[in-house]
Amino acid sequence: MTQLTLHYFAPFDRSARVRWTALELGLDFVDNRLNYQAAEHRAEPFLKLSPVGFVPAIEWDGQSMFESGAICLHLCETHADRGLVPLTGETGRNECLSWLFHMTSTMDRACFDVFYPKVIAPNEQAHAAAIERVQPLLSRIDRHLLGHEYFACGRFTVADIMAGYALATLRRGGFPLAEYPAIAAYYDRVSTRPAAVASGLFKGL
Repeated sequence: MTQLTLHYFAPFDRSARVRWTALELGLDFVDNRLNYQAAEHRAEPFLKLSPVGFVPAIEWDGQSMFESGAICLHLCETHADRGLVPLTGETGRNECLSWLFHMTSTMDRACFDVFYPKVIAPNEQAHAAAIERVQPLLSRIDRHLLGHEYFACGRFTVADIMAGYALATLRRGGFPLAEYPAIAAYYDRVSTRPAAVASGLFKGL
């Protein structure tokens, strides 16, 4: 795979998942920041890459993909020698994919719901309600991490990129992690990885 072009809006949007993954894999890529106010994401050139008009999207060699979870999984499977995802039939694949999709769906939504009324459209009542909803999820994750350094396979995988992104969103929404010591220790482990720092996702957190 030759150099990727990564289309995004902001350093901490879901393109950060792709950027972090590409850096972990040692891939060559360039960022292309779209102008949201100018509605570049709704213009025909971008809609050819992402028919739903959402970022991120990537393109390379005349090919394209959208949806960050799909992109990250594809990149990891295309560069399977880097060990970020077990392939079909390999030990730990079911566990890795289960956590991967839990983080990209259930957990991502719950964390975004905390972030949105804190940063995008301030609403104290909505923010408090979102925090109440996310806490049971955090309790279960904290319990899992008490016995695991990472979420799956006994090593850092793409599931941890998705988890790290969700937790960064939560932190950006003003939620402290100290109440969950296993999660807090995990967050420190993943957020200080060289690729994580280089991605810009954790800047200012």
